[in-house]
Amino acid sequence: MPGRVLLRGRWLVLAVGLVLLAGVLPPVQVGGQTTMPTITLSFDDGAATPSPVTAVTEAGGAQTVRIVATASAATTSAVQVEVSENITGTATAGVPGGDPGDYSTNQSSTTVTIASGQTVGRSSLTVTPVDDSVVEGDETIVFSVLTPPSGYAAIADVSLTITDNDFHTVVLSFDDGSGTALTGVTEGGG
Repeated sequence: MPGRVLLRGRWLVLAVGLVLLAGVLPPVQVGGQTTMPTITLSFDDGAATPSPVTAVTEAGGAQTVRIVATASAATTSAVQVEVSENITGTATAGVPGGDPGDYSTNQSSTTVTIASGQTVGRSSLTVTPVDDSVVEGDETIVFSVLTPPSGYAAIADVSLTITDNDFHTVVLSFDDGSGTALTGVTEGGG
């Protein structure tokens, strides 16, 4: 009969030769190697039937996306994944009352909970790109998990792209060599 022990604020379930951390599956033997359960991060649009999201548009105003945490197998109890903005992206976060940067979010970190028996958890996040007139190309916001939940392998960063809507304008003008502007061209020379 298994027993329970509280260790560092987490319940451990003790069974014959097996210790199972709350919410964590034991490492799995695959081809003679032990692998830890994994969690991957992505984004979706928050719809009833969600679609993946990889970018927001600079001119789109406030745009809500959901950070999605997907476990490699169903959890044995709730698992919380703390996701934070990371400064390694090419987009710069705005400073309230100061430099507007390239974007702002309604929160710089969020907790995504994968409920017991589930493989997916989601948390909403609002991203507001700054619609400037600077031609800067697409930029990225990187989100990271600094400390993976106990018993899980390291979690790779996930990026959200801000698609730039500004382009260089090129105006071409032609003259006839004497400074007179040409307004049309006649086929066949002349």
